[in-house]
Amino acid sequence: MYTSAEYLKLMFQRKISESVCDKLFKKDIFVNNRFDENMTNEDFLFMSNVLLQDFSISIVEYAGYNYLQHEGSISKDKCGKSLICSVYNAEKVKHLVEQKKPELISYAGSYLIYQARSAQIQVNMRCFYDYLLIENMYFVQKQVYS
Repeated sequence: MYTSAEYLKLMFQRKISESVCDKLFKKDIFVNNRFDENMTNEDFLFMSNVLLQDFSISIVEYAGYNYLQHEGSISKDKCGKSLICSVYNAEKVKHLVEQKKPELISYAGSYLIYQARSAQIQVNMRCFYDYLLIENMYFVQKQVYS
C-alpha cells in the first residue's frame, strides 16, 4: 500500500507503473474521475489526478483485463498524437502538482523533461529514417537511370 505522495514520486521517477491495469481502485474513485478518450497516455493523467486527491493505492501482481487494439488505433501512433499527448499530459500534471503537492514539483518537472526529450528523440529518429529513405530512393533512381 502506498500513499498518494509516495506513489506519485515513484511514478515520476519511472520506478513504478503509471498503468491502471495493475491496480485496484475503490468504485467511488470513478464518480469524479474519468479517462479522456481522445488522448493517449491517459493512464498517466488519470493516475496523477486520482493521486493528487490523496487516495491510497494497492498493486496486484497481474493485469486483470483483455487488451484489444484496433488497426489505426491512436495508441499505435508512436510519432504523432501519442508523443504530443505524453508531453501535454506531463505538462498538465506538473501544473496540478504545483498547486496541490508543491513538495513534488521537482519530480513532476523531471518527468516532463523526460517526456519532452523522449518525444524529441523519437521525432529526430523518424526524420533521420525519412532522410535515409529519401537518400536510398535517390540512390536507386540514380542507379536505374544511369
